[in-house]
Amino acid sequence: MIEIEEWRQVFETNVTATMRGIQTCAPLIRDSGGGSIVNIGSLGE
Repeated sequence: MIEIEEWRQVFETNVTATMRGIQTCAPLIRDSGGGSIVNIGSLGE
């Protein structure tokens, strides 16, 4: 069973950080004429 603090850290790293990165980069990409944001994931530990 995963402890809630470990779950929170994993979620913060894998989901929240990704969203913050997109929020930061998307306006810059839009203002420069467009582009793509590609998110990848892995099950590796």
